[in-house]
Amino acid sequence: MATHFYKFKSRTGEKYIIEAQRRNLSCVKNMEAPPKSIKQYSQLELAFIELSKRDRSLVQSNLAQENLYAFKIDGLYGKGTEAALKAYNNKYLGNANLKQSKNAKKLISTVLSIQPKVAAPITPAPSPQTADTYNVASGTGFYVSDAGHIITNHHVIDGCKDIKVHSKGEVLTTLKIADDRQNDLALLKVSHKPSHVFPLSGDSPYPLQDIVVAGFPFGDRVSSSLKFTKGIVSSLSGIGNNYSEIQIDAALQPGNSGGPIIDEYGNIIAVAVAKLDMKKILKDYGVIPENTNFGIKTSAVRNLLQGNAVSTKPPNTEILSKKELSRTATDGTVFLSCWMTVVQIENMKSRKVLFTDLE
Repeated sequence: MATHFYKFKSRTGEKYIIEAQRRNLSCVKNMEAPPKSIKQYSQLELAFIELSKRDRSLVQSNLAQENLYAFKIDGLYGKGTEAALKAYNNKYLGNANLKQSKNAKKLISTVLSIQPKVAAPITPAPSPQTADTYNVASGTGFYVSDAGHIITNHHVIDGCKDIKVHSKGEVLTTLKIADDRQNDLALLKVSHKPSHVFPLSGDSPYPLQDIVVAGFPFGDRVSSSLKFTKGIVSSLSGIGNNYSEIQIDAALQPGNSGGPIIDEYGNIIAVAVAKLDMKKILKDYGVIPENTNFGIKTSAVRNLLQGNAVSTKPPNTEILSKKELSRTATDGTVFLSCWMTVVQIENMKSRKVLFTDLE
């Protein structure tokens, strides 16, 4: 084939050089300039620079995605772009001969067609606020207002994501209104009108006073019905001379926490809270404690209710029959279940005050 020389006078004529070289023709800027002074474009560069600016940048971006190009995405052909294209050719196209126009164009076309890599969606680890919850503990509570307010122990609800009320075949969700950690009290509320509301006693408890404790010892393992124990007020102070508590000899078991301690009028005189640690007393004194349990006085309960503007019933002034006392206590006392996430369960396992269904 004869050699032809194209003549141009400015840089804008570079496109003619490119086109000539693409056709395997030679060009000079003027008739006197030697052919060796003209830049020689490789077939690979020709295939690249004939792309639009957008596609040139896309080629570089796709090569960067393949970890073959680590330079600026500018759409310009340089040593970095050339090396990356050749590396891709060697890795994926069997090191095809890039001096052939068809191979160079195939390489460019292949790189252009690379699909962006989409990262697999990351499923966030569940938090205590979003994870599934499990019924892990139980306690007792009782109604103190017609609006559905319930008193229980703080340790019954401590760490729980949800507290549910189980009463007469219904399961009700609760809203925590307030708590008193120092006195181990908590105030909940349900959107439900209770069948019976306990009045708070207007009198202070006294030693030898007859009392009845209502609650759900051992949760619902034994049965789902309300259980009663009977005894007297043994002392007007609790552990360490805590005068917010009374000591009683009525039996308390895990699950009784938060239950009502009732006088013969059906009034609340205290809230069941704890029993002595048998192992510790045995270790310290060499005896097994019997009938040594405690309740939080009504005065602390009244302070919590007044602080949250909860209206209470006036105390009963007539002694109730055992049958009437049983009926009203059954209507006014509720079984509470504590629902936790797995993380919360692990955090609470060491707390012996909870009656847990996991042990």
